[in-house]
Amino acid sequence: MASNTSGTTFVLVPGAWHSTSAFKPMAELLKAAGYNVQTIDLASCGSEPPVEDLQPDVHLISSAVEEAADKGQNVVVFMHSYGGIVGTESCRGLGKKEREASGKKGGVVELIYCCAFMVEEGVSIMDMLGNQPLPWFVVSDDGARLSPSTPETIFYNDLSHEEAQRYTRTLRHHSYHCLKAKLTYPAYKYIHTTYLYCTKDNAIILPVQEKMVEDTRKMGAYVDTVTLEASHSPYLSMPDQVVAACCMAIGDSL
Repeated sequence: MASNTSGTTFVLVPGAWHSTSAFKPMAELLKAAGYNVQTIDLASCGSEPPVEDLQPDVHLISSAVEEAADKGQNVVVFMHSYGGIVGTESCRGLGKKEREASGKKGGVVELIYCCAFMVEEGVSIMDMLGNQPLPWFVVSDDGARLSPSTPETIFYNDLSHEEAQRYTRTLRHHSYHCLKAKLTYPAYKYIHTTYLYCTKDNAIILPVQEKMVEDTRKMGAYVDTVTLEASHSPYLSMPDQVVAACCMAIGDSL
């Protein structure tokens, strides 16, 4: 894609438990470089009662993507962690090539998975985990809400103690139902994709990230990769490097 920052919108999709505030450092850098930025607060995060499937999140993301596309924008969907499954699901019918074929302008030109779940069609996050909660999962008695037990070491292990505590205070419970919902649209088969490996990730460890990319490639998808020496939250610990990787993925440079 030719360099055209004002004609490009980044849609930033957070992971579980996180709000758009976590993307502030990254969003500011993207805006300073001339890109348009849309951040999404997921319905699955903090809602009462907890949402029961992916659709509320999918609706929020696809609406933001379609709004930008209808303005003729090249859209980059940046997904973190849980955001990988809902971001992927949200791109049905919104790829730029697909829209152009039906006479529409704009659309998604790049999917960027930042240590995010890249699951196969018909598979849920819990399916990938063998339907066993991770050791740091704290599930409510009614099985509807999920919280992390040690976010400072799971998500923020390359931030200072003070920064890790500050971001931990912003976390909210997440709908456990959403981790059991299955992907129905593998957008990575139809839209150019880049995966950002995070080598110090304690939430989705590097071998799991690599296995997801390997499995996706076996399905015939083309996936570029970039490696960051970062924790699960590189958009906080090294936002400049994350933005540089994103620009490289779409063919721009800062």
